[in-house]
Amino acid sequence: MSRPSPREVFDDPRNHWTFLTQSSDDDFEGQHFDRKEAGQVGIDATKLRRQLQDVREETKASISAFANSNAEGGLLVLGVASDGTVDGIDHLSETQKNSLTDFATLLHHQAAQPKLHECVDTYGNSGTICLIFVPYADKGICETPERVPKAWTRNGSQNVPMTQDVRDRIKFQKGLLDFEGTFCCPFNREDVAEDVLNQFRKVFHPESIGEFSDERLLYKAGAIVERNGEYWFTHAGVLFFASNPQRVLPQSYIRLLRFSVSSDQFQARGLPTLEAVS
Repeated sequence: MSRPSPREVFDDPRNHWTFLTQSSDDDFEGQHFDRKEAGQVGIDATKLRRQLQDVREETKASISAFANSNAEGGLLVLGVASDGTVDGIDHLSETQKNSLTDFATLLHHQAAQPKLHECVDTYGNSGTICLIFVPYADKGICETPERVPKAWTRNGSQNVPMTQDVRDRIKFQKGLLDFEGTFCCPFNREDVAEDVLNQFRKVFHPESIGEFSDERLLYKAGAIVERNGEYWFTHAGVLFFASNPQRVLPQSYIRLLRFSVSSDQFQARGLPTLEAVS
């Protein structure tokens, strides 16, 4: 039997109650679903405050991971334990509840939607759980607002801290980063095609680059970028300046285009024709 979508459960939790309260996280949690106990009922205020700090951090990671990874979004449920026990959130003060759903201070580039659902808890009492639907963040990386922001991706039931390589890949997938300008591989001066560089030096702002080193020239042209104190080739830099670009980009190739008119008739040349290359 297929699982419901996060949106379906969020919109109609009553008809998905059996799914929400399964006795094992293995049967509930996954790429699109997560649930947390919102602190234990009946413990002293100090312990509850510490537990809620952990829940707040876990909530932050889950929202970020869902927003960054799932086109279908994700659903986080607060008030249901890992064994399906429903304790709800009614034992929390309004301030404590608000601290768990104040998403704007936790993360940037998110549109998480909280929803309170009245229910009957495991002990037969009236209670409330909180469902949080997390849409996909297609306009940015869902991350913390710190100076060095943190972000997560979802891998099954795990929230995985995002590395820089993964961040760049996701930015590229979302159209936030152009392929040509991203770093490709470490820069090695010996990889540069001398004849190409010499010709480029003659035409790239020749009045101002006479004193430029090769590295500065390539940097100004966008062929190399600085990363962690070292120069790296961009994809465009490798394709244009490297003597053997297919060493690092084996899928690269050259397409030749031919216009069927002479150069002095360029205004009427129309679209190019493709020439087969043997």
